[in-house]
Amino acid sequence: PLMEAGATGVRAGDPSARVLLGAPSPTGANIPGESMDDLSYLTQLYAINNGEVAQYFDVLSAHPSGFSNPPDCTPDTPQCSFSGSWNDDPSFFALYRVGQYYNLMQSVGDGGKQIWLTEFGYCSNQSPPPGYEYCKYITEDQQALFLQQAYQLARNTPYIGAMFAWNLNFQLAVPQTDEKWGFGIIRSDWSARPAYGRLLGMPKP
Repeated sequence: PLMEAGATGVRAGDPSARVLLGAPSPTGANIPGESMDDLSYLTQLYAINNGEVAQYFDVLSAHPSGFSNPPDCTPDTPQCSFSGSWNDDPSFFALYRVGQYYNLMQSVGDGGKQIWLTEFGYCSNQSPPPGYEYCKYITEDQQALFLQQAYQLARNTPYIGAMFAWNLNFQLAVPQTDEKWGFGIIRSDWSARPAYGRLLGMPKP
């Protein structure tokens, strides 16, 4: 009922607006009361009332993460992980995981929709908080390269639409021990990390 009401309200206010389904984010685990595997969540959501949810959104949003894995890395090539870890679950491979979302959408007859990556980034931080240790294995130059490669791969993937880099300048607002710091592409002194220049110089469609 909540999603139905939301979609109905948005479309009534602006018939041309696109309604995005709230973004799943990788967890790699099912922990009751704490987290649920993102693909399991989508699968169960589509199973409600024979896929009724498809009526209430136009685009699936997603928050995939590459962790310490280059964007062309897959579960079949776990050795490509720069940390030698965060590579034992499909959710650790950003674009591969998005492909799994799309395969699910196709299987339930919803493959005509796009997926928008409304939060996507790579973390480079030598003093990361607990849970983000993979950031130590990614240099600023590698962060820049991986972001550029990810955009290039996404541009050649028809089911991926908009893609939002996470994040621009959180380094100005949070300490280095905050999980958001390492994803920033502008430093706390307003100087640009290499990723900023890479993204700025990319061809724009």
